[in-house]
Amino acid sequence: MENKRLTQTSDEIKFVDEKLKNSRVYCFLPLPMQTGLPVLINGHFALDNETRRNIWWDNDENRDLKACWNKCLIENVIVPTYISVFHYLKTTLFTSSISKKPWSKLNQFHQVFPCMKKVEGNIWQHLTKKLYTCIAETNCCVFPIVKKMCKDKEISFEKQQVNDTETHNYDVRKNKAQTSVAKGDHMEIKWVSLLFGDFPAYFNTISYRFRDDSEYSIYEKMKRKNSKKLSSILKDLGMKIIESPLWIFKSMKDAKANVQTVSPKAVLQFLKSFSSSSDEKCRIEQVNINVSKTCLKNVNWVNQILIYCLKDCSLTALNFENVPLLVSESHKIHEFADTNQMILTKKVDLLPISADKIVHLEQFYLLQSKVFEDFVKILRIENLSNLIVVNVPEDFRQGKIKIWNKEGPCLPNKKWIDSFWDFLSTCLVHIEKEFELNKIRTTKTDYEQGDYKKPVAQLCNTLVMYMGECSFLPVKYADNTCKLYPLNKGKQVLKVSKLNCLEQSALKQLNVPIFDDDDLIYPRREVSFPDNISKISIELLATVDSVQDTLDCLYFNRLKLNLEKTACTTMLHFFVRHYEILRKNTDCRKKLKCLPFFCGLADIFMTLSEEDVTVIVLPQGMPHDGLVKFGQNISTVFIKDNDIPLYFFEYLGCITQKATEIYINHILPKFIHMPAKAILQHLKFIKDIILPNLKYNSSKENCRKLSSLENLLQNIAFIPVRHGGLAKASDFFNPCREIFKIENQLCCLNELPPTPFDEEDWEEFLVHCGMKSDMTPDIFVNFAKRLEILSNAKNLSEIVKENSKLMVRILFDNSDLYENYLFLQRIANAKFLTPHEIQQDYRTLALKGNLRFERKSRLLCFRGSTLPKHEDLVWTELGIISKDITDNMRTADINVAVDRFGLLLIPPLSTVLDHTKNVCNALEDKIKDICTENSSIEITVTKMMSQIYTYLQKHACFDLKYIPFIFIKERKILLKPENVALDIREDEEMPPYLYKASTCFENFFPVFEGHGAAKYLTCNHLAHILSKIWKKSQHEILHQNDRSCIEKAIKILFTKLHSETVDAFSVPVLYLLSKSNSLVKSNELVLTDDRLIEDRIGNDMPDIEFLIEFDVLGMNIYDPLSVINKLPENHRPRLLSKVVLEQLDSECKTAIISSDYAKKLQTFLRSPSFFFGVCRLIRDELYQSGNSFSEEQAIGIQKRLQSVEIKCVEKLKTIMTFEGKVLPNTIKRKTVFSTIESDDNELTKVIIYFEANGTVNNSTWLKSLNVFLGKPLKDNHIHLLDILRFIKDPNGMERELDSLDICSSRDNRLTLRLFMPELGNVVPTDLHYLLDYSCTYIASEEYVAYEIFDHVIDEEYDFDTESEYILAKVIEINGRKDEYPIEDFWTISYLIDIGSGQRIPVEASKLYKFIKNRIVTGNKEVVNNAVVLNWNFDEIKNYITNVLRSAFERGNREFKRILKRLLLQYHPDKHLENKENFKELTLFIEFVIRELENRQSFDNEAMCMFDPNEVFPKSQFTINVYQLGEIHGVNRINCVSMEEQSGSNFNDFFGQLKLKGSQPEQAKIWFRQAEYDFQASTSNKSQQGAYNWACYKCHQSAEKALKALQFQIDADQVVQTHRLPALTSCINDPELSGLAFRLEGVTGNYFQMRYPDAVPSGDRMRVPSEVYNAAQAEEAIDLAEKILECVRSKIPNL
Repeated sequence: MENKRLTQTSDEIKFVDEKLKNSRVYCFLPLPMQTGLPVLINGHFALDNETRRNIWWDNDENRDLKACWNKCLIENVIVPTYISVFHYLKTTLFTSSISKKPWSKLNQFHQVFPCMKKVEGNIWQHLTKKLYTCIAETNCCVFPIVKKMCKDKEISFEKQQVNDTETHNYDVRKNKAQTSVAKGDHMEIKWVSLLFGDFPAYFNTISYRFRDDSEYSIYEKMKRKNSKKLSSILKDLGMKIIESPLWIFKSMKDAKANVQTVSPKAVLQFLKSFSSSSDEKCRIEQVNINVSKTCLKNVNWVNQILIYCLKDCSLTALNFENVPLLVSESHKIHEFADTNQMILTKKVDLLPISADKIVHLEQFYLLQSKVFEDFVKILRIENLSNLIVVNVPEDFRQGKIKIWNKEGPCLPNKKWIDSFWDFLSTCLVHIEKEFELNKIRTTKTDYEQGDYKKPVAQLCNTLVMYMGECSFLPVKYADNTCKLYPLNKGKQVLKVSKLNCLEQSALKQLNVPIFDDDDLIYPRREVSFPDNISKISIELLATVDSVQDTLDCLYFNRLKLNLEKTACTTMLHFFVRHYEILRKNTDCRKKLKCLPFFCGLADIFMTLSEEDVTVIVLPQGMPHDGLVKFGQNISTVFIKDNDIPLYFFEYLGCITQKATEIYINHILPKFIHMPAKAILQHLKFIKDIILPNLKYNSSKENCRKLSSLENLLQNIAFIPVRHGGLAKASDFFNPCREIFKIENQLCCLNELPPTPFDEEDWEEFLVHCGMKSDMTPDIFVNFAKRLEILSNAKNLSEIVKENSKLMVRILFDNSDLYENYLFLQRIANAKFLTPHEIQQDYRTLALKGNLRFERKSRLLCFRGSTLPKHEDLVWTELGIISKDITDNMRTADINVAVDRFGLLLIPPLSTVLDHTKNVCNALEDKIKDICTENSSIEITVTKMMSQIYTYLQKHACFDLKYIPFIFIKERKILLKPENVALDIREDEEMPPYLYKASTCFENFFPVFEGHGAAKYLTCNHLAHILSKIWKKSQHEILHQNDRSCIEKAIKILFTKLHSETVDAFSVPVLYLLSKSNSLVKSNELVLTDDRLIEDRIGNDMPDIEFLIEFDVLGMNIYDPLSVINKLPENHRPRLLSKVVLEQLDSECKTAIISSDYAKKLQTFLRSPSFFFGVCRLIRDELYQSGNSFSEEQAIGIQKRLQSVEIKCVEKLKTIMTFEGKVLPNTIKRKTVFSTIESDDNELTKVIIYFEANGTVNNSTWLKSLNVFLGKPLKDNHIHLLDILRFIKDPNGMERELDSLDICSSRDNRLTLRLFMPELGNVVPTDLHYLLDYSCTYIASEEYVAYEIFDHVIDEEYDFDTESEYILAKVIEINGRKDEYPIEDFWTISYLIDIGSGQRIPVEASKLYKFIKNRIVTGNKEVVNNAVVLNWNFDEIKNYITNVLRSAFERGNREFKRILKRLLLQYHPDKHLENKENFKELTLFIEFVIRELENRQSFDNEAMCMFDPNEVFPKSQFTINVYQLGEIHGVNRINCVSMEEQSGSNFNDFFGQLKLKGSQPEQAKIWFRQAEYDFQASTSNKSQQGAYNWACYKCHQSAEKALKALQFQIDADQVVQTHRLPALTSCINDPELSGLAFRLEGVTGNYFQMRYPDAVPSGDRMRVPSEVYNAAQAEEAIDLAEKILECVRSKIPNL
């Protein structure tokens, strides 16, 4: 539909101009000025002062009030009024009935708009700009969209009027407007604003895009019509294209309003909105549906939009992405998307099923632009291969040869094949273009060197790669059968040229498949590129012009060929002519061998393709007898040459040699397969023809052949044997040699050559062929084995002995035999020597003693045998050669036998030892009887043993320690060395356990001693004798002889102990005689050391074996215990006092009663006073002996004292136990008993029991206490009774020790490192003064004293009764500190841990903190062990009043408890420095008590009535509390005195209580101080002489930061040291460890930074300020800062 306002006529322009000339402005009256506006303006303007004919105007409106008024009038009155005119005209001109062509009314409407170029003056230009800006910014609906009626968009005329009325009253300040629509019969006008909604309204400039179109000339005639059509299409899609003239657009543009025109980019952006949820989105509801079902209607409409958009050359693929303008061949609309590329091709008929993936043919040329490269792709062979899968049946895609029905309806038919080849021709065109472009881009050199394939070859390679299995190659045979071949089998098909030749005719006769191109290229068919089809077919198929292709074609079809002799011959000669081409390719040879063109011996054509078959071309003149069968046996084919050149056969791998070479290389090596009838003829041919010719013509080559032929004859079998088959000449012995004669029984008949080869005329030939004639090393070894076999069969017969002598003579007469090293090894082990005969006495010994040895009655070998003279040393172990053999051997022969054959000239030591062990072990128990029966045997044994002892003496061997090889001639027995002593008296012999050595072997005593015989009798020998007797007796009753031996051994043993050292006694077990007359392990026996214990237990000890008493053994010993202690500790008998223990009766353990004295004594023993007294006694004793008392020893003593327990029993009884069992009848009453026990945690403690009414003997349990402490007191233990007397007055202990002259060192300051007390332990009484009686807030994890019993509150006051407090730890707090006022801290409830897993809730009044060092925190200060408040006395009085008033309301006991704590807190004796003021506070407390008791209330008025001079009556309760305060004051004074004397800080007794677990608050405190120290270090870094202080402060900062991190990890792991590396020991951080180590290296020792005497010796002349420099200070600051940063990162919330 045409928009006439876009092209105004000249009359219309003239009318507008004339109307503008009459435009006037009024200020009630007309003003003499023209505005250029299409309307008249009347307003109350501010005029100039002089003529009042002009409107006042000044650009600087801030300075002029009149100008401000005029601008305000224009902007706030005239502009809204002007807009209301537009709305009025809208409702007036466009009523309910709209003409078909509403352009005239639209003209009238648009004439009201001002034209920027026509407006005169700054005032009216400003008005016009504000008008247009307001219209644009306020979304004013004054712009029409005219289009055909759209039923779904119609609205009633009445609604239009309502909208117009609302718009007429439009307020420009509102940023909201409505779109209105007016309708007619066929038209509708929709009024829109410029910027309302998701998309703006556009001025129509589409026609301008079509005006100068030269690129798409094909659409030239349709330009004007297309612009109208395109506008209509876009409006139908919902795009807001307004019909306002362009001069309005230009005016608004000049007014700098935000206006837009239609552009391709805007169109594309709008189209993308189809998938959004906007109300104004594109009306294409969905994609992938038929285009006719969308607003686009058809493909032509889509193309119109595409043509318009492509006019903007600046558009990219990004602009088109997701735009629904892509139509497939199936007429479906799609988005442009790079994830789903579509195929662009003209051959759409190739892929009918894949139409959804192919671009519509009408968009083919439009989408060839590079802009669409990401969205569409040209159909290539690669793409086609993927799409073929769904378009062509599977049978045609499996690489099969298929029968083809050209005219069938199914694909691929003739039409489809034609289209496919036409597609290939088109692809070739594209490839050729790319090839030419590459050729232009690349230099000639690069092109020649590069891998650039020709276009046709490139296409065919791609085709075969992607579609090789597709059967799209049309083929026909000679019988006109049509088939489709796979594309990758193109070389199996022949491409016939128009020029016929002999080879083509032969191939047709052979029925080779021919390419059927008649249907592809013919005059009536329109083919795009017919020449390209020919090029492709020539490249893809086989042609006669290529011998390679021809060979491939024949090879592939070799099994289907129609063999015809002439055709085969023709093709064979064809290949012979092209030999030079074929030989360049090895595959050609393999393929040629598979062709049946070769003539065999039977004139039959055959192939040469059999695997592992050798083909030999026989020369003329060579006999063929038996070769066919021979060839079959050896996989060889013999063929004739038939005038074929030999070089061609050689190319095919055939063998072409002369007769001699064929025999040498092919026939003789496999002669065994030759038929029997042909063997003699071939041998005769070799003997009569070949050998004479080679010997006659003695050229170098013939000599080589002759040598090869002789080697073959020596190694092949050609002599027939009796059992059948063939044998080599080397398989036979020469029967003319003596050793090989049949009479010597070493050769058999089969080992001699048969007839006729045993004739004389064959001897030379057979020897020449390898018949054995000389004695070689192998033959010698073989005959030695034969001789051994013969001896096994006939024993040592005469013929065996003669043959043995003959073999020895041959061996040593032929030096060549024993010069061969390999032969030496073999002959050394060959058994062909006759053995020596053993003498009769030795055979008797072997028989009587059941001595196992192999009787040497068979042949021996040289290796391992020896000479007859060594018979005594080895007759049971080694072979001995006979004397007949050795007598016939020369000395040189014996030396050869020793050096080369392994003959033993002297027997080896191991063999002699084995022989000795065998003989002695066998004869140990029988030698005496054997010698008694035959006296000559004793002589023989003496001689044999002498030889053995002599041999052992020469070789210094001591390996017979446990063998009975020592012969006692006088007793005719063999003994082990351990049973023999060399130098003992006869009365010391203990048969059968100990004997004296025979004097006849005195020369060999060193040998006996070396093997273990004792020179003298020792304790070890005696212990072994006792052990042997124990094994023999096995707990049975001892034999009388054994009993006498035992008594003798024990007597001698204890006698020897006086002269031998304990270290020499090295036996593992010692057996001694018990009272039960049996041998028992010495460490299992019990020695009676306490007769009282023995009497108490009586005879009720069945499980104890007592050591026999020495007087029973006839030994007069004064102190048995001293004798027993001479034994090694592991062999000492146990003492009766150690195995039988005294324990408390089980009834007493359950009858323990409460005792004040037990409590007081236990507290005293655990107190520091007793501890210091004990330490002083120990130190005194150690100093007198010249030793020192270490701090570790003191800590150990203190720990043990803390584990002492005192218990009281009503009736104290003890019993005796043995190994945990109670012994009957051993109960005894006692008054005191002490015992050492272990608790559940395996910690040792001493428990002292007292009888309730008995008289306590302190010396008894004090002795046990000293033992428990480790017996540190030896002389001074008597003074323990002295210090025990001061249990009620611990302070007098020091004076008593001074009176006893016990050493007291003031210079040695003992630092008490008290261990951590366990939860639930009682706090010592003399440390009660360290309790903090004030009530302050207690932090979690803090240790406190929990009140168990208070003697002031719970009962009458008695100095013998003390309050009891136990150690506890706070776990949870019921409330935060800031929730309570300070006077209500008494009411806070805490959950505490009192040990053993017990947790109980308690109030604050029963919990006491410990006074530690001087600290100041808020309102509290610890001064001299007393806690006071840092307030004035009035505030303190208010605090006391509030606390007592609150306590008075909580009951009498609670009131007394708090009253007691307040009186002790402010007691004057605890504040000696300010005693008077604190005395007044205690009087005030009494005053408050009186007032509360009298009036039950107390207020400020009553507090003012206090008179410090008034005397207040004291109750017994307050008197008791005052007395307790006085005691605490005295203890404090004594504490200071003891601190001065000992150098210890008793106030730190509980200061050592460390927090356990993670303590973040403590960590923050330490780290905050570390930061302050670091800040202070920087102030000294540049001050001369203060560098040591910078280093010191850095060291301090790092030390405190590391301790902060230790508190964060585990407060129990905090290390008390100044060394930085030690502080990182419990922190697993390599970085921190490295930094600490480096900082310590810079600063040095902790003290040398401050004290001159700590400066290293090399710098002793300088002070610390002179030792350190600026560089060290800078480095220390840098390292300290890094440490702080590292720690800061590990502690959260800093």
